[in-house]
Amino acid sequence: IWFHAPHLPVVAGKEHAQRYWDHDPYARNYYGCVTALDEQVGRLRERLRGLGVAEETIIWFCSDNGPEGQSGKAPGSAGPLRGRKRSLYEGGVRVPAIVEWPGTIAAGTTDAAGVTSDFLPTVLGLLQVEYPDDRPLDGVSLVPVITGKASSRSAPIGFQSAKQIAWHSGRFKLYSGDQGKSWELYDLSTDPAETIDLAADRRELVKELKEQVTAWQRSCEESDEGTDYR
Repeated sequence: IWFHAPHLPVVAGKEHAQRYWDHDPYARNYYGCVTALDEQVGRLRERLRGLGVAEETIIWFCSDNGPEGQSGKAPGSAGPLRGRKRSLYEGGVRVPAIVEWPGTIAAGTTDAAGVTSDFLPTVLGLLQVEYPDDRPLDGVSLVPVITGKASSRSAPIGFQSAKQIAWHSGRFKLYSGDQGKSWELYDLSTDPAETIDLAADRRELVKELKEQVTAWQRSCEESDEGTDYR
C-alpha cells in the first residue's frame, strides 16, 4: 500500500488539522497528515485481526527516502544524519523500518539494515519457493535476520542517483558525489553522521569496495539492456 502522505504538498483534512490548531498552518497540515496515515495503518491491522489472518501476514512499514527540503524550512528531520531526500548520504537513504509478524517475529529482533529489494527474495524464502531462473537479484533473503538467526544482511546494498554512488558493505560505506571520480569512506558503526572521511587512510579497503561497486553497476547495466531476461 503506497501512501502519498506525508509527501509534499501536505494538506490535512479538517478533522486531523484541528487536532494541531495551536501550531502554524504548515506544521498543522504536516502533523495532521501523519496522524491520518497512522489511522489508516491501524485500520489495516485491525482488519487483518478481524479476518483472523494477522498471524499469517507480514507487515513491512518503511519510508522511501529521508525528509524533503532543507532542514528548518520543510517538515521532517534526519536527526544527526548528513543529507536529506535526493542525497545518498545517510540522511537520504537511512530510514526507520518496522516488520510485524505476530507470533513469529519477536519485538526488538534486529536493527540490521535492509532494502526494499529484499522483499522478493525474503517472501520466496518464507514460502520456500525456489527462484525460477538464474537472473540476478539485487536483494537478499532477510529470513535469517527476522528470525534471529543472523545479525546482519548477507550482502552489500548499492545506490546510484545522478552523479551519486553509495555502497553499504555493513560497517563501512563508500560514497562518491561525482560518478566515481573521487571517493569517500565512512565507518557507520562509529560515525553514522559521516563526518570523518577514512578514504586516505584505508586505500586498500576503498579499492576492494570500488571493485564491488563496479561489478554491481555492470550487473545493473546488463539488466537495463535486457540481457538478464533473454
